[in-house]
Amino acid sequence: MSEERERASITLPTSLKERIKEDGNMSETIEEALERYFETSTIHYVNTNAQYVPEGGTKIYSNGVVATYGAKRFGESLRELKPGDGVVSYVSDSSVKYDGGARAFGVVQAPWSGSRVPAEENLYNPGEEESREYHVPVKWLGVLGEESTVSPKDIRTITGRKTPQRTLETPGDEYQHGMQLLAEVILGRTILADLFRIE
Repeated sequence: MSEERERASITLPTSLKERIKEDGNMSETIEEALERYFETSTIHYVNTNAQYVPEGGTKIYSNGVVATYGAKRFGESLRELKPGDGVVSYVSDSSVKYDGGARAFGVVQAPWSGSRVPAEENLYNPGEEESREYHVPVKWLGVLGEESTVSPKDIRTITGRKTPQRTLETPGDEYQHGMQLLAEVILGRTILADLFRIE
């Protein structure tokens, strides 16, 4: 394993942390919480567009957003995201030094505002008026390092569908169970990486 690693992180609600402490069985407690969540949510892919931005598009995780860039039609695609929906952050292989794949899972906190963010709030070109960014707030529950990203091949095996091609894709109902499994894999890898410092 490479000596240069990125730390993976996961965020759990306080109530869930308390239950894990009480029950002592982290996997069952998390699985129950996920089952309840997945019964009512839709999970989307959002591409990081890493090839167009510095740092491989990773600023979205520390800033708690998904972001699109460019013409307003890219912002308009964010209208599909509703509070409570799940988001799998996808990195296309053409934009990074590794195979790309599913890098993070989070939950949408609010709908798209309908407009670009003020230039000073741009993540990648702060203060530049001509650089248009569109954000939706997301609570990232699990973020993987490059070495533990779920590969495109594994995504196809888990979800039963091809990897995403557009900025935002919402797999149909027949694929939502596979998307749930993908979210669980991301969260599971995040927890293991944190417990064993595997990054």
